[in-house]
Amino acid sequence: MKLKKVPLFAISITIVALGLLVVFIHYYGDYLWFENLGFAKVFTTILWAKVLTFVGFTLLFGIFAAVNLFIARRKGSYSRRMRVVPPQGPVTTIELIFHESHAAKAWTVVVVFLAGLMGLSASDSWMTFLQYLYHSQFGVADPIFSKDVGFYVFTLPFYSFMQKWCLSAILLVFIAVGLSYYLDQAIAIQENSLYINPRVKYHLGVLGGLFFLDLAWLYRLQSYGLLNSSSGVVYGAGYSDVHALIPAYWALMITGLFFVALIGLSWIYPVIVQQYIVKPNELAKETPYIKHNIKFTRLGFGLNKAIEQPFSLRNTLTYQDIQKNSATIHNIRLWDRRPLIQTYKQLQEIRLYSDFNSVDVDRYHFKDKYTEVAIAARELAPAQLP
Repeated sequence: MKLKKVPLFAISITIVALGLLVVFIHYYGDYLWFENLGFAKVFTTILWAKVLTFVGFTLLFGIFAAVNLFIARRKGSYSRRMRVVPPQGPVTTIELIFHESHAAKAWTVVVVFLAGLMGLSASDSWMTFLQYLYHSQFGVADPIFSKDVGFYVFTLPFYSFMQKWCLSAILLVFIAVGLSYYLDQAIAIQENSLYINPRVKYHLGVLGGLFFLDLAWLYRLQSYGLLNSSSGVVYGAGYSDVHALIPAYWALMITGLFFVALIGLSWIYPVIVQQYIVKPNELAKETPYIKHNIKFTRLGFGLNKAIEQPFSLRNTLTYQDIQKNSATIHNIRLWDRRPLIQTYKQLQEIRLYSDFNSVDVDRYHFKDKYTEVAIAARELAPAQLP
């Protein structure tokens, strides 16, 4: 009995149908759960956001990759006709797959596969897109760039994602285009020298230019990200960030010497500023940025709405007042936690596998007196077990 050959198209349709069925079962169960709780609209909003993001970015990458590969195949085909390159040894698996007779189908599969991956990576960030589309203003501007706080909450995450996504897309397309040119012999290694067709250089140069433009965008976004820096004395941009890193990022955007500037400006220069300008007079240099931190912390937690009431100080303390408030006087904290934990480590660790991580303040009743004590728990350190 002779078996009929099943068409590849029918197999593909069956696999896609089964995949869609599994996805439907998964999401339909979630939908029923959300609907039962009265939040069906929330579920459909999330689902549509994921679907539209996936479709949009899949098409975006697919068009970008298809156009570049179409140009590469045309230029590569022209180069192969104009220049005869002798065989470079046995035919490889990649060359066999992308043979001229079925190269179009092979590249179509590659583009569709990569476009699907790029679409999936974008759909995971559906919340970022919704926040960007429905962003709002806080009515409070930051002290460094004078941008509304809403920009850092809703817009900057979207820009950061787009920068990373575009960088990945450019790199993938660059690799695919380079491979296409290599298979078409527009790029070849012969007699220990690299041959690149002049037409190819322009194409790869354009993609390289897009790569460096994306890097320039990255450094611009990183300058905004300094407002979330935790490297200074307080959370937020400090003196070194504002006077060293931000100019360094601007320089990285303008100049083409990315690697030299990266080492010299973004690493060495801030360290020099911190060591020789900030540290000798740290309080004076960091005071404006400490004020920024305090101001925006108060705004963030709503503490700016607190009502201040003056408290008149009377310097009329007497010995009788001290005797009346002896419980408070006896509980005035005298010991510093930092040397205290070192003392505990020296006296109470006992075994090598014991450790003290922190000292806390607690209060206990001792013979009817409520007394404040510094207390620490001896803990087991598994890394120090023999």
